[in-house]
Amino acid sequence: MSSPCRSLLIFYPVQATIARGTAVRIDTGAAEALDGVLIVLTHLNAPRLVDTKDQELLVLQSAAVGFRGQFIGAVVAESSEIARHAAGLVEVEYAATPHESAFSVGEHGHVSPGSAPGLPRQMSEAEIEAALAGEHDYVSPDSASGLPRQVSEAEIRPHWRLRRQL
Repeated sequence: MSSPCRSLLIFYPVQATIARGTAVRIDTGAAEALDGVLIVLTHLNAPRLVDTKDQELLVLQSAAVGFRGQFIGAVVAESSEIARHAAGLVEVEYAATPHESAFSVGEHGHVSPGSAPGLPRQMSEAEIEAALAGEHDYVSPDSASGLPRQVSEAEIRPHWRLRRQL
């Protein structure tokens, strides 16, 4: 049996706007001054965790920012509108540090598009033209046996038109 909730509280996150660094100053004064806001939690006032072995659980435990969008604070309020507005009033100053946002070949298990397992191979314009001229046999994706068979121009042409439009 469920009982009615007397008062519902809403949680709304304050999220990092940098990719990596440290929150050096968090001003929650304007948010806390709003009627309907119960508390604004940050790493400065959040309860400390006893067990810190699991890094995934270390929310609001330090000023460190590891990614854009990371929760660096939370507003608890009486309504979602108040909580969202209050979160927007929290002012944060950061000390940003360099981050990597691009991949190089071979990094992070990079696979070139032409060799990615399970993905269709990209065809060059010359290969498409040759197929339309009937110069090559191709394996049709619809072939249940997986054995090569001659693909008709009717099967190739719709894909060729689509690629030409792109």
